[in-house]
Amino acid sequence: MTDIHELVETVEKSEPFKKFNKANPDHYLVHAFSHVKQDTGEVELGYYGKETDKITVFTTDPIESKPPEEVLKESGILRALDMKILKIGLTEAREIAEKHLKEKYSGQQASQEICILQQAEGPIWNITLVLASLNMLNLKIQADSGKITHEDLKNILDLRAKE
Repeated sequence: MTDIHELVETVEKSEPFKKFNKANPDHYLVHAFSHVKQDTGEVELGYYGKETDKITVFTTDPIESKPPEEVLKESGILRALDMKILKIGLTEAREIAEKHLKEKYSGQQASQEICILQQAEGPIWNITLVLASLNMLNLKIQADSGKITHEDLKNILDLRAKE
């Protein structure tokens, strides 16, 4: 059981979630999100409803829901997270990203981490490290094996120039 399994279990046993689920039984878990600055950051869990095409986010500390939001997607419906094959939790995914950063980009240090667990062919951690050098390192890590399947390093200033 990963830290994400534990968080989902805690949220789904809570009174705010039970109340939400009773009114929205068709919603299902589609993502876990964390924006980490200097080792602090709460995890948010997103539950999607096909009928409304909206997502309701639950914060984990304290456990409460935010109002339903429009979904940022290209087309179709969002896929449910396959929690059965999830073996790499947030803590381990962050450790994999930090180890990769130290091994491949020694001397670089992350000032912020944006971590999103979402479903692709399997559950994937999409981790973006904002580096002190004004670079962003994006990694995609398979959440069933811990294997890095994508890596992209970009300068933040280059992103602004393309707008």
